[in-house]
Order: sequence, then C-alpha cells, then structure tokens
Amino acid sequence: CVVPRDPTCATGLANTREGICCAAECGVCGGAVGGGCDSRFNVPEGRSTDTRCCTQPILQANRPCSQFAPPCTLDSGGGGNGPDPTCATGILSPDGSCCSSSCGRCGGTGCSGLSGGASACCTNSILNADRSCSQFGPPCVVDRFPGPNPGADPTCTTGIFDSATNTCCDSQCGGECGGSGCSRRPGGRTKCCTGAILDSNRFCRDFAPPCIV
Repeated sequence: CVVPRDPTCATGLANTREGICCAAECGVCGGAVGGGCDSRFNVPEGRSTDTRCCTQPILQANRPCSQFAPPCTLDSGGGGNGPDPTCATGILSPDGSCCSSSCGRCGGTGCSGLSGGASACCTNSILNADRSCSQFGPPCVVDRFPGPNPGADPTCTTGIFDSATNTCCDSQCGGECGGSGCSRRPGGRTKCCTGAILDSNRFCRDFAPPCIV
C-alpha cells in the first residue's frame, strides 16, 4: 500500500521555527505539553493532541514529512534551515545539543522561557528528540565522531584570531574579529562577533571557524 506523505506540510499546519508539521485540526502548531497545545478544542475526540499538536512529542516521534503525513517533522529542520552538522547556524552546548539561534544561549536555568521554548533551547529536550544535525537544522544533536573532525582548525590558521578573547572569527569578517560593528560585517554576528562565538561553545579543536581557540 502507498503511505501518505506531505513533504511541504500542505495538508497540515507548519511551524518552521520548530521544524514540525502539526495536524490541520490543531488550529495552532507547536507548544509545550501542559502549556495549551494538549487541550486544543479542534482536535477530534479520541485523538491524542500531544502527538498531533505539541512540539516535543512530534519531534520525538521522528516521522519525516518526506515519508509521512502530518503530524511529522519538516525535513529542512527548524527555521527552514537545511542540515547543519557542525551547528554553524545554532548555539552549541558542550553535550552536543545545538539550540536554535533565537534562544540566545543553549540550555541552563530558565531555558524553557527563552525565545523558542524548551524544544529549541533546553538541552534535555533536544537530546530526547534525537534529531541529528546531519539531517536537520537546529534544534538538533551534533554527531560525535571517534576521530578528529577534518574541518577542525585548532590554531585558527584559516580564520581571524582575537587574542583578547581567544576567539577565531570566520575569514569572511573583513580582517577583524570582534569590535564595533562586527554584526554588520559579511559573516554577520555569529561569525564575526566574539561574544556570539564564545556563547556558541564551538571549540577550534573540533570545528572550523567561527570557534574558540
């Protein structure tokens, strides 16, 4: 038999920030269990609202929309981003969690109250969802390899080094790492501002610039 699928979430409700596609009858897509998404009145009686309308259960189910009908996970990941194996577009935690950039930081006390909620900003939620960054954009989990990352740059030879903060900016940043106007340089805030790089927890021993030496 042919399994229904909906790669573009045409028959459901898309939440691109969370990377999910809810059932159409939810009315609103996403949110925390117990925070309202599990009591949406439009869901037909007898159907679980948790697995059809709430972010975390949909992510944990690991049902890609390229293979299934809603509820499912958008193949492009959160925010419409494609796969991000090194968490270059998110905020990396030392445990391998890659939070959405909208969070401002990854994990810690009060993470569920950050912009993006628990599913995008709390490391436990991201690890439990088990969305590989090799397949999805943030929020996701960075794969750990037994050997050194071939793109790693421990001494910042391919980037721009800032000795005051031991950060290594991307080579796109116009010859300067950090400082006034860093967010307006070609690489943007995440690649050119030392504060953002320090917050990312990306170490040059494991990653290419931007990273921390």
